[in-house]
Formats: sequence, structure tokens, C-alpha cells
Amino acid sequence: MEKVGRTKRFDSEVLLQNLMEVMEKDHLYRDVNLTIEILAEKMGTNRTYLSRAINENYQMPFRHWLNSYRIERSIQYMLQHPAANQEEIAKQSGFLSASSFNHKFKSVTGSSPRLWLVEMSIGGKYKQ
Repeated sequence: MEKVGRTKRFDSEVLLQNLMEVMEKDHLYRDVNLTIEILAEKMGTNRTYLSRAINENYQMPFRHWLNSYRIERSIQYMLQHPAANQEEIAKQSGFLSASSFNHKFKSVTGSSPRLWLVEMSIGGKYKQ
């Protein structure tokens, strides 16, 4: 991972590459206490640069991006583990509770996790 220091020019592309790398390699999204400050420190940058990169590239603030990222991971987990219960899915995805996970999942996908999984198994394929 390329370090992006506080004195280096802001490079959104490098930051986003590093962001995906640390999120995948270290599974940081599973940490229910993850903040932009913690993530920026792990990446060797500051919160301002990281926030700007996320805002400019995803058109949403960090917290919304993180929840969307966690929902994507929960979808992958459910597809790989269709018998998993809500608590397990929530924990594997970085949500504090099953109810929090269900609420965020429904706000992003429009349906509950179980209904979404049933619809996927009946109606088709999930496109990432």
C-alpha cells in the first residue's frame, strides 16, 4: 500500500486504491467502532483527504459509504452462507446488531435481507 502523507499532494485515485486494499485485507469494515480517523490513520493519511476522496468519488459522506460497503459485504456473505442467521450476518458485516443491519439493508436495497435472498434465489442473479 502506498502511503499518502500529510504533505503530499491530494491524490484521490491513490487514496481510493489504498482504501479498498485495507478494507479487504484487514476486514476493517467488521469493526463496529470504525471511524474515518481510525481508517485514515491505518492508511497513513488524514481524515480530510480521505473524506474528500470518498465524497468526490462516491457522492456520499464516509458514514453512508461505510454502511453501503457493509451492505455489499453482507450480500456476499448471504450468497455464500444462505443459512446464516441475522446476528451472524450482522457481525460478519460490521453492524452492531441484527436490527441495525436489517434497517440499513432495507434502506439500501428496498427489502429485508431474508426477502432479498429469497427473491435472488427465485428470480435471478445478483449483479455487483
